[in-house]
Amino acid sequence: MKKIYSHKIFLLSLLLYFTTAYSEIYKSVDEDGNIIFTDKKPLTYSEEIELEEDQTIESNKSLNPSEINHNQEKNENPGLDIDISLLNHYKKMRPSLNKDDWHIHDPSRVIMTSSGQLISVTGKAQEDGYNCGLETWYRASPKDNWEPRECLFIDKPDWISKFVPTNDGAFWAPEFIDNERILYSVASNFDDGGPSCTALAIAEKEEGKIIWKDSGIPLTCTTGTPTKTKNGEIEVEAIDPAFIFSPNGRAYLITGGGLIHGTEVNPENFQPLSGNWFSLDDSSWKTLARGPMSKEDEEGIGDGHEWVEAPYVYYREGFYYLFVNWGSCCRGADSDYNIRVGRSKNPIGPFLDKKGIDMVDGGGSLVLESKGTKRGPGHAGIWKNEKAQDILSFHYYDAKRDGIPLYGERKIVWKNNWPTIMN
Repeated sequence: MKKIYSHKIFLLSLLLYFTTAYSEIYKSVDEDGNIIFTDKKPLTYSEEIELEEDQTIESNKSLNPSEINHNQEKNENPGLDIDISLLNHYKKMRPSLNKDDWHIHDPSRVIMTSSGQLISVTGKAQEDGYNCGLETWYRASPKDNWEPRECLFIDKPDWISKFVPTNDGAFWAPEFIDNERILYSVASNFDDGGPSCTALAIAEKEEGKIIWKDSGIPLTCTTGTPTKTKNGEIEVEAIDPAFIFSPNGRAYLITGGGLIHGTEVNPENFQPLSGNWFSLDDSSWKTLARGPMSKEDEEGIGDGHEWVEAPYVYYREGFYYLFVNWGSCCRGADSDYNIRVGRSKNPIGPFLDKKGIDMVDGGGSLVLESKGTKRGPGHAGIWKNEKAQDILSFHYYDAKRDGIPLYGERKIVWKNNWPTIMN
């Protein structure tokens, strides 16, 4: 018996040796920028969520109706292929876009598919052979990296040349309504300014493929010319669209830069029920938020407030939460974007922050700001994991990688019906 037992010990030791000796070792960088070696493959393009067993996260007992729709549609479009592979499009660029240069900006909220998770993001500069209007990215699970999936809108909608003639071909800040509809925005040349519009893309099935097409006309546009208010002239843009369904099924479109504004829309085609585009004089459109009050030594947008953009609305337990961004994006590691929130019992406000200040008057409680090498978090979204925990999604600029924009996410704990972000 002792001899057999000794042989077992020897064999187990030998197995342990070979398992250790031939496991892969990866070179990585820790939070402080130090080079380390580890047997765990690092996640480069998305942040891993570690769900610690000793952390208690309050579950969301009141699902956003749009989330319920997504859960019911997980098995959509089985066996259908995408139209244009984003990865192949990257490879055809000259020079090709290497994996080290992959980046994600203005991510939509995460939606579920039959085989994993999907987001849509802003299109990139139309150069070097790249001409996607929007992109979608895919991952099999929250612990996997995001991978390029589909290139959308190589052929641009006809109405853009009329309403936004200086658009460069890249579209901004898409938002999934469901698996077959995406809201997106079309802006004028970034430097020159001008008109901007919010639009709707629809997934159609053709010859065994899913092809995303524009609905044919914009949902709302702004002219880009200064708008007069009692406190001065301001610029209002129809960018960064969001939506919300009320528990009774009514739909609302929220959009805007400079002023966040919203209106009730047809729940199918998302056209405003009033038939009107945004105007400060139109009572069917409500102003929902402005940026913070301008300081004396800072230049505001003309009415005593600073810029605001990137709205996102989430419904939970009787409250509608309006998330927005203050500060500046798109400056790499120098971006000072930060996410703010207010809440309301009504889908189009008024939204008040924790101090009771209306977001129209510059209110907004801090949700997430720059920390360490993760700079300028923005474009909030919320999705639920398998444990029914709310996860905040956003992009940030990585100071360790020359300010390249990447995808990030954090768990949310709800305290007194306000979101608190877990580190």
